[in-house]
Parts: sequence; structure tokens; C-alpha cells
Amino acid sequence: MSKKTRLKIGEFSQLMQVTVKTLRHYEQKGLLLPDEVDEWTGYRYYSIDQMQKLQAIRDLQRLGFSLDEIKDLFEDNSHIPSIRQLTEKIKETEALLKQLITRRNRLLDWRNTRKEMKTMEKFSIQVCRDNRSRDAASRLQVPTAGLLLYC
Repeated sequence: MSKKTRLKIGEFSQLMQVTVKTLRHYEQKGLLLPDEVDEWTGYRYYSIDQMQKLQAIRDLQRLGFSLDEIKDLFEDNSHIPSIRQLTEKIKETEALLKQLITRRNRLLDWRNTRKEMKTMEKFSIQVCRDNRSRDAASRLQVPTAGLLLYC
């Protein structure tokens, strides 16, 4: 690699808007290896040509592919998911979407219930002793709508 086209890991990460930690993780997974590693300093250098591969990795991740799945795509030299793989990702996405819609609806219901509770009549439960009975049994007084109930 010519000295002009090589970029230190920090430069490459800034240009591609990823962290150095991400690049090291990709290297550890065998997904995107530095084009060159200096024997004396250990500096990692990347080439301009590797920008396209990094962008492809990020695009596939956004589509729901795991790093292992992406690595398999690159090892097969296809770099592009098959129709079957895309269909599977669509099914997974639809299942996730269904779960998210269910969660959203539950949250909306809960929020609406909480709003209703704020507007409902507030009541308190008081425990009092009946002085007339020998054993001083406890009775519950529950005031509701102007009535006093003994339990």
C-alpha cells in the first residue's frame, strides 16, 4: 500500500463515522482487517478501498444482518444476500413490528387508564376500632360517593 493512500485507524474511523472500537471489533471478528499493521508500532492502517466494504457492512447491519451473517456473505464472495435471506429478514422484521405494535397499544392503554384514574373520585381506606365491642374488632371504612361502608 502506498504511503499516501493509507489511513491510520483514527483517520479512517473519522472519515467513516465509526469508532475506533468498532473497527477493532470488526478486526477481531475477521470482518474488516487492517490493510497493514506496522510491526514496530502496532499502528493499524486502512486503505481507501476498504471504505466501500465498511459501508457495505454498515448497510447490511441496518437491514438486520448480524456480523456473523455479514462475514459469511463476504466469505462466499457474494456480498449480497440471497432472495431467501432477504425473505427471512422480512419475516423477522414483520414479527418484530407486530411485537412493537402490541407493546405500543399496551402502553397507550396503560396511559389512558392512568389519565382516567386521575379524574376518578379519590377515596381512602381507614381502619378504626369499634369501641362498643369487647374484642375491639377492626372495621374498614370505605367512603364511596357519600356512603360509608363497613367491612
